[in-house]
Amino acid sequence: MDYYSLPEGKCTFVPKGVFHGPCLKFKGQEIEFRHHEQAELGLALHESGLRDTLSLPIERDLCVEVRTAWGDYIQSLKRTFEEEVAQRTPDEEKSEAAVAILLRRAVHG
Repeated sequence: MDYYSLPEGKCTFVPKGVFHGPCLKFKGQEIEFRHHEQAELGLALHESGLRDTLSLPIERDLCVEVRTAWGDYIQSLKRTFEEEVAQRTPDEEKSEAAVAILLRRAVHG
């Protein structure tokens, strides 16, 4: 396992360059990963709301497997929350906000 501390805020994926491996670029900070698949997993976890220190597998295939499983899990949660929220309010803006809050709570516990 490799461990990465990801800061708060938006980030962008920067592919491998001549002088660096693939990384996530935050506002003034770049976090370099072992390989492309690991960086994509880090991005997926960060975009779903996970913060702080992440434990990421070293093996490329395992990174892809975890990213796929995590994406499926988050999409399933989101669909469930959208269905439940839609039964309680017809207001689309409130629905989106409620789903975002529920997803954050589900991810952070």
